[in-house]
Amino acid sequence: MGNTSSRSYFPGIKMQPAKTTLFKREQTGTTYRIPALIHLKESQTFLAFAEKRSSPSDIDAKLIVMRRGTQQNGSTQWSESQELLSACLPDHRTMNPCPVYEKNTKTLFLFFICILGNTPEHHQICTGKNKAHLCYITSNDEGQNWSQTKDLTESVIGKTVRRWATFAVGPGHGIQMESGRLIIPTYAYYIHCKCFSFPSLHSTATCSLNIQ
Repeated sequence: MGNTSSRSYFPGIKMQPAKTTLFKREQTGTTYRIPALIHLKESQTFLAFAEKRSSPSDIDAKLIVMRRGTQQNGSTQWSESQELLSACLPDHRTMNPCPVYEKNTKTLFLFFICILGNTPEHHQICTGKNKAHLCYITSNDEGQNWSQTKDLTESVIGKTVRRWATFAVGPGHGIQMESGRLIIPTYAYYIHCKCFSFPSLHSTATCSLNIQ
């Protein structure tokens, strides 16, 4: 009796799978923030993304990292962290990963923002001068290889961005509608008016970007 497992007493209860911390602060101070997770049904693969920062501060965001989770023997095995070096613009820091899968072309999109230098969010809000760009990269092999960055700021947001003090995508992942349109969660600080060249009456708007 002493060697009988607990399952003998509770045959209807399944053992909980082991939990894995995917992104953990390192002793060097390197921090991971704004995680996002997407599940690719066809291959039963998880892809987890996060910002890699040299400190918890937003201005110390550097780039986006990814880990791949695959099903093995009834559990998910995770790869080592991979830096997505193509997800960048020169002299900008990369933030807010937001993945979405386009099922018709089997293309994985990773949307994110790139912010000029070390410009903090509160500076953009106070001055009303947006320094963020809407960008994305794609993969046709479920994250094994990635394209170069494409800047969508002008083509998707257009002149509206002039009324935003700043904006960001996410957190989380996007979705694809039955029509094929991709929906990306977004928030923006909207400038209602300006007084003596300074913005006033900001409001935070939660919206979505529609990508055809």
